[in-house]
Amino acid sequence: MVGLVDGVFRHGTAISPNEVLRAVDRGVLVLGSSSMGALRAAECAPFGMVGVGRVYEAYASGEVDADDEVAMTYDRESLRPMSEAMINLRFGIAAAVSAGVVDAGLADRFLAVAKGLHYPQRSLAAVLARLAREVDAGSCAAVRRFFVELAPNVRRDDARQLLMEVRRAVAREQEPERSSVRGPDG
Repeated sequence: MVGLVDGVFRHGTAISPNEVLRAVDRGVLVLGSSSMGALRAAECAPFGMVGVGRVYEAYASGEVDADDEVAMTYDRESLRPMSEAMINLRFGIAAAVSAGVVDAGLADRFLAVAKGLHYPQRSLAAVLARLAREVDAGSCAAVRRFFVELAPNVRRDDARQLLMEVRRAVAREQEPERSSVRGPDG
């Protein structure tokens, strides 16, 4: 079993669809979520890879289709994120709309500004700094507060869901087959 969550593509070679397919062909259960795992699962699901979570669903449905939706940069020494994945911004602003914090027009503008940034420069602060040129300070403050306090981190949440799926799969493998378990009467 393999659970694929994330990968490095700028400083190394990303796992390829062919690598996933070779594993699936050998009978390996391959699950993917969150980032590179969601991308590969959307590409390889027709061949047996299992997608997990909201990011996978967004790719599989065609709601999103660009690799930069999950791309982000991090400090290689501390592993501290230096940018934010577009998919987290996308799901975060949608949650803000659902919560009544912002209206759909502001959310659309937020997404356009975010998408207009190259992924290494994409962060909540960078988006809000550009958005502040167009909207009132109160709206930007409300968005910032929502992201800090309530916005989902779908990449993280999907990774956790994948780990739970792996745990369930391992538990199923360790359970005896129902047909081989005999009752008290033999």
